[in-house]
Amino acid sequence: MKELCQIIIYHINDTEDFQAKITGLEKWVTFNPLYILPDIYANNGKFNFFNYDFSDIVSLENILNFRNEQREQYHAVLKGIEFLMNISNYEQSEIKPEHIEMLRPYFDITFKFTPIAKVTNPSSNSFPPIHYYSFPIEEVLQKKSSLYYDYFYQCYSPSDILFSILHFLALNKYKFKTCDHCGKYFATTNLKKQYCDRFSEYPGYEKYDCYNAVKRIRQDIQRKHVRIKNNLSQHYMPQRLEDFEKQFFELTADLKKLSNYANIKKCFEFLDTEKWYKKDSIRTIGWKEK
Repeated sequence: MKELCQIIIYHINDTEDFQAKITGLEKWVTFNPLYILPDIYANNGKFNFFNYDFSDIVSLENILNFRNEQREQYHAVLKGIEFLMNISNYEQSEIKPEHIEMLRPYFDITFKFTPIAKVTNPSSNSFPPIHYYSFPIEEVLQKKSSLYYDYFYQCYSPSDILFSILHFLALNKYKFKTCDHCGKYFATTNLKKQYCDRFSEYPGYEKYDCYNAVKRIRQDIQRKHVRIKNNLSQHYMPQRLEDFEKQFFELTADLKKLSNYANIKKCFEFLDTEKWYKKDSIRTIGWKEK
């Protein structure tokens, strides 16, 4: 079978962060291995995903040229990955290698996997003092804490690309969870992380990543709240201010629990000045002395 492409997943500057490349196609593509599967899933299986810094969307739909049987296999694998992502998110558990190994013979996955250890010897006279060795998977899992590892996959079908990424995530004990802002899946080893690194899609805040978008949105909501509160306290009856504050407290309580698009929209709609500055409302008017 002719090789389709290669997947290379490697550490960035000897940190715990990973970057990945697809080579062997018409162009080299750099991407984040923690986001590519959720991106493809969110696009209903279309091979469209963000590049590494989320500055552009990469599409390999036309390059891959699926044959009918490959497309059928591809969607079957994607369905299995969807199931594993949902289970991981629901149980807050890592993807286990034994689970994805069950998928390989069933879906006839053909990828070849080579884990690579990068060993640096400071006393070596050679430059750079780095050597690469291949190890069996069992040894990789045992020595992960003492060596940095890169991963190389040979892929013979589009399904292999999906399976290779999932295999890497399982070896490194990643879990899937949904972003509290955009609602999309991402892989992480830290379930306390609330927001993914994608850019927000909420109107007016698209230039910020999800974390900073939520931060600015909450600030803007508070500013609107203060302006309306001050106006109501100066020009309207006390009951109107009390109603406003009560409803605002309930909405922001939900927003603090989950700053998703729906809760944000409710807050901004509630803070529409036309809703509170009504001409037919009883207003407090100062009396002039004669």
